[in-house]
Amino acid sequence: MVAALQVKHTRREHPRDYYQRLRHAYFQGKNAPGLEENPTFKSIFLQNLHPCVRTHVVLMTHQGNPSLREIRKMTQVAWETAVTSKAGGKTIEPASSNTEASYRSAASKDHPHNSPKGGDKRQHRDTERKRHVHQLRRDRHSHSRSFRRPYAEILAQKCDQTMDRSDDDHSISDHSSVHGQHLSDSDSASECLSPSGYTERYSPEPQFQHKVITTFPVTRPHLQHHFYNFQPQSPEDALEERLLLDSIAWPETPSLPDPLSLEQTTNPAHSTFTILPEEGGRQWHVGDQLEVMIKIYDFQGRPKKSGGDVLLARLHNRALGAGVAGQVLDHLDGSYSAVFSLLWEGNAYVEVTLVHPSEAVTVLQRLTREQPDRVYFHSVFRSGTVSETTTCNVFLRPSQQPLCNYTDLHTGDPWFCYKPKKLSCDARINHSKGGFNQKLKDKEEKLFKSGVNMKVSIKASGLANVNVLPKMKGQPEVKSSSVKSGPSGYYYQDTWQALGGTPVRQFNTSPAISQCLKGKVVHLYGDSTIRQWFEHLTAALPDLKEFNLHNLKQVGPFMALDYANNILVTYRCHGLPIRFVNVPTKELRYIANELDDLVGGINTVVVLGIWSHFSTFPIELYIQRLRSIRRAVVRLLDRAPGTLVVIRTANLKALSLYETLTNSDWYSLQRDKVLRAMFKGLNVRVLDAWEMVLAHHLPHSLHPQPPIIKNMIDVLLSYICPQKAG
Repeated sequence: MVAALQVKHTRREHPRDYYQRLRHAYFQGKNAPGLEENPTFKSIFLQNLHPCVRTHVVLMTHQGNPSLREIRKMTQVAWETAVTSKAGGKTIEPASSNTEASYRSAASKDHPHNSPKGGDKRQHRDTERKRHVHQLRRDRHSHSRSFRRPYAEILAQKCDQTMDRSDDDHSISDHSSVHGQHLSDSDSASECLSPSGYTERYSPEPQFQHKVITTFPVTRPHLQHHFYNFQPQSPEDALEERLLLDSIAWPETPSLPDPLSLEQTTNPAHSTFTILPEEGGRQWHVGDQLEVMIKIYDFQGRPKKSGGDVLLARLHNRALGAGVAGQVLDHLDGSYSAVFSLLWEGNAYVEVTLVHPSEAVTVLQRLTREQPDRVYFHSVFRSGTVSETTTCNVFLRPSQQPLCNYTDLHTGDPWFCYKPKKLSCDARINHSKGGFNQKLKDKEEKLFKSGVNMKVSIKASGLANVNVLPKMKGQPEVKSSSVKSGPSGYYYQDTWQALGGTPVRQFNTSPAISQCLKGKVVHLYGDSTIRQWFEHLTAALPDLKEFNLHNLKQVGPFMALDYANNILVTYRCHGLPIRFVNVPTKELRYIANELDDLVGGINTVVVLGIWSHFSTFPIELYIQRLRSIRRAVVRLLDRAPGTLVVIRTANLKALSLYETLTNSDWYSLQRDKVLRAMFKGLNVRVLDAWEMVLAHHLPHSLHPQPPIIKNMIDVLLSYICPQKAG
């Protein structure tokens, strides 16, 4: 596959030749019929097309699941029209609807840079309402935070340059030869017309590959469920994304009957777990691993034959204040194993919880695929006494209404609003969560019933606990053959104990915390679960005084200072999408950009927590966001290696129907796995909030209760002030 990823289609290469090269690299010369229908091969074929061609082909292949033969035909058409056809020194617009072509023509005529002097003022005002406007870009070469350059100027400049370019394309610097054909372009730097007629420029990493998203002039029915695209990726990023998606691939879940009936769905009341070995008689010692077999049954009492249920497992002893998370293994046949590390002497009680039946996962997957915009947002636009509110999102469905594009040109993070009728895009003053469109099919809500099939305990068949004896010298430990890795830590006497890495110290007094943080600057970036840490620190330290910045309590940003001990703590929410209310646009900042503005150093601590507000969006969007943050972290650690960076993972929460459809634990689990994988190997610390919530006896909550937060802060402070050796 790695060799195939390097096969890139070039602008003047015939698609037939590109296909043959890619097929040879991917299948290593094999020529069996039907090989090309391999989904991964089709994906690479599309991904590695030249950007000028890929843009058109992707749009044409959104509907259904076309064969590669059909995709190749579309590629041939796109290549001939978008790349090779030229007339009068100007690139001919790719084939598309007449309406779209006429719209593009009108848009180019109406562009302010193309308008004749002294033209019709009313027509100019109408044009200003229709034209595509972009958010201002931070000039990275300026020391002034207030300096911005309108991207509309950049776009106009590019369009002018493209239209003036000669047929030879000599301004493109990359030259290569394929099959003896001399090429004057490449995938690393090229300009071409988008399906809507606007110039698109693609640049190699690490520069942001910006794709101009234009207003769709008419509704396109075939895009109603697949109307979102992601920015082009380098081969390395594309490979990483595929590996990440493979690593979180969920077992196949059953299709749902219509009308829905619960009879053949998972029923926790009929399901059971059994401590192995079933015959008993074994002694357990500290250091051993305990294995439990879970068997799932449906509402008719019949054993299920497939996997995909979402299960949690915990071992605990409330009297000892002890608890540890178990690891669940899906055998894909209706049975599961849960494995626990035995870490304390005395009784250990097994707890198994069904979060969602596999049938509910089917619904959650479909919602993300078909309705990624089910949580929507609003922005207010205001100029003088005129005020308008429009809908905004990462993805907006095609309509006749023009768009304002607020995509960040440094990070590539997308954001769009429908353009107000009377005001310009620059008049946007705030951001708020708008609401939630609940579009379940008939009776599907039955799959999300608390106490019935959502967050329900599964009972034991036989004993639900074991007695753990002290560790014996020379006695071999009992280990599970199915699970190799263990938990990151556990609770004992209600305090978190790390299993490996930095030992956790207890910071039980204000002087102890202040002494640890003395001379430090702590920057907290993320959602409200990170804001909890700011609130905990300001409450625990009487001398840490919060400045009144006159910001909303939910939104921030916040700042607190202990002048005597030279401690500064700040909090800022992460950038869009974020489900807060009335966030001023000037406070909408992406974490990567904030990190690039930090000096860093041995007295700087950075804490990142970003997951909850991405639950309803495709996981690819989350990967894209983490990638930009990761790059900023690498840059920060390169220029200031002494900086401490701490990553807070996702955590479990209480679930209602609304919480499930917007923020299910299954969504969080997927993002948690991606987060850990993407920061693995970097010089950062990971705070395992998932296990710290799962292992604790307190109920799950999006905002963990104070005893859990206190333990999290102890872990953070232990990273900042590790125990001195000896």
